[in-house]
Amino acid sequence: MEVATGGERGLVLSPTAKVVGSIVKIGCTVTETGLEIVGEPSIDDWLEAFDHVRDFKDVRCKWYLGDLLNEGERRYGEMYSQALDATDRSYASLSKYAVTAEKIPKSVRRPGVSFEAHYQVRNCLPDDMTHILANAELHELTSQQVGRMAAGESIEDVIAPPEDKPLTFDDFEKQCTRLQNFLDKWGEQECDWHETRGPEFNKLREVVCGTFSTLAAFIRETEGNV
Repeated sequence: MEVATGGERGLVLSPTAKVVGSIVKIGCTVTETGLEIVGEPSIDDWLEAFDHVRDFKDVRCKWYLGDLLNEGERRYGEMYSQALDATDRSYASLSKYAVTAEKIPKSVRRPGVSFEAHYQVRNCLPDDMTHILANAELHELTSQQVGRMAAGESIEDVIAPPEDKPLTFDDFEKQCTRLQNFLDKWGEQECDWHETRGPEFNKLREVVCGTFSTLAAFIRETEGNV
């Protein structure tokens, strides 16, 4: 764990941690997977901290924002109303960061596991959470695979190679439906990416769903002749 120090009440977050490298007027300890405020900074100092972490594009930014939000709620209240003005993130994104940071203890977080994978285990029991995240890091699982383990599948089933069997029409139709449902749900989410690329995404969704529907109808009509 790296401790950022310096200044009368301010500090410099260590550049070696590649966190901010700028003065932040709150004392805090910083790791690859979290941030913890030390001392009693003012609410203005807390809000200023968002200026120094919001532009980071990797997973650490989400942990830092989540931890800052949770600390702010505990210390100052009005968790999102002022933080929204200090970031370019949507309410839904900030809420997700905060919930994940609140549910996943810092001692359990894994730097080699994506933030989305951590989100998948937020409702697991502590021992299960630790077990799943350890396997996620060891086997480099995707967030979808982590979600399957969180739903009760074993690591053996999750990493097992898919069976080599012919794809039936029913299988194809189920996969089309799953993809369409995924695209519909993703299109409804309030996320940073969707806010800027929403129109392009919706057009892509219409093309993909329309193509699958047309192809499925064609196969259904000609299936008896194949």
